[in-house]
Amino acid sequence: MFEITCNDITYNARYFTLDEYEDVLNKITDNNIKDAISGLLIDCIDSYDTNLPKHYAECIFLKLWAHSLGGVTKELNDIFVNFNYIETPKEKGFIYKLDGLSLKMRYPKLFEDSDKLEMVINCIDSVLLEDQTEIKASELSSDDLNVLYSYLTKDVIFSLRDELLRPKPYIAFPVDDEIKTIEGFKNLLEVIDE
Repeated sequence: MFEITCNDITYNARYFTLDEYEDVLNKITDNNIKDAISGLLIDCIDSYDTNLPKHYAECIFLKLWAHSLGGVTKELNDIFVNFNYIETPKEKGFIYKLDGLSLKMRYPKLFEDSDKLEMVINCIDSVLLEDQTEIKASELSSDDLNVLYSYLTKDVIFSLRDELLRPKPYIAFPVDDEIKTIEGFKNLLEVIDE
C-alpha cells in the first residue's frame, strides 16, 4: 500500500498486479481505454470517487501508473524527476456569463469528453438568473431547456468546450535555470513509460 495525493486529498492505493497490467494493455489494444483506466482506478484506489473532475482522475491515474511500474523517479535531461509531484489545477467549476443569465459549470468527469457537445450540455450544473436565483439544470422544464439552448451559440459552445478541457495534470522541474513543464495526460504517460 502507498498514498497518492491530489489537491490536498490523500488516497490509499495499492500497486496493480501483473495480471491487471496485462488486462489493461489488452483492453487498450482492443480500443477499450475507458474500461482499462476506470477499472484500475476503482480497483486500486480506496474510496475512489468516479465523479471527480477529469483532470483530478488523470493525476491520480498517472501517479498510480508510475508507482506500480516502479518508476516514481526518472532521470530526464540529467535531472531526477519525481512523479509524486504531478499536480493539477484545483478548480472544480466556473461561472460563464451570458446576456441575462449565467451558467454554473462543473468540469467533466473522466471520459465525459468523448462527445464535446454532449460534454458542454452535461457540465451545466445550474443556471443563475439576473436576480441571483439558482436553478439546477436537472430541474429545468423542457421549455426552459429550449430557452437555455438558444443561448448556446457556436461561439459559446466552443468557448465552454475550451475552458472545460483546459485543466490538465502537469509536472514542473528546473532545467538550466529555467522551469520546464510537461503537461497533459498523454505527454506525462509517455514520459513515465519511457
